[in-house]
Amino acid sequence: TVSSRRRLHNTSMLTMDASMNDVTTPASTADSGRIAQDTFLSQSTTPQVIIVLSTSNPLPSGPISSSLLQSSIAISAPDVNYARILWDNDADGTFESLSSSLLGLSARDIRYLREKFAPRWKVEMAYATMDGTSAEDAKRSEPSPVDILQSLLPLLETTH
Repeated sequence: TVSSRRRLHNTSMLTMDASMNDVTTPASTADSGRIAQDTFLSQSTTPQVIIVLSTSNPLPSGPISSSLLQSSIAISAPDVNYARILWDNDADGTFESLSSSLLGLSARDIRYLREKFAPRWKVEMAYATMDGTSAEDAKRSEPSPVDILQSLLPLLETTH
């Protein structure tokens, strides 16, 4: 009920006030020992907090940058070899024609585009060879991997 919630809320505030009074007005040596022990236990059981800052530029000098415990770590976009792995090790032979469009993207973006690209590429290749033309004619009329990738870029933008 509302009254019991109000009572609990007030009780916790009173308890906090009582403990604050104990800390500010020690009455005896026993109380001082208990306060020291409480403080020690509080410090040893309080979890440490790690805050990660992510910026596109280095932090300017100031209170935040002077309080860092570790130096900055630069995270760069995947290189050609890693991008190829993210592109399923070029299983369908499209990586070379797409590499210039993929390099510079994040690993997450490359995987997202690959997940969207692969089924579309399979469908387009099936349509290109379905009409009974020779393999050479089908190769000439096959869709461009770049065109398919370009059509997926707006989807990628909407995920950001």
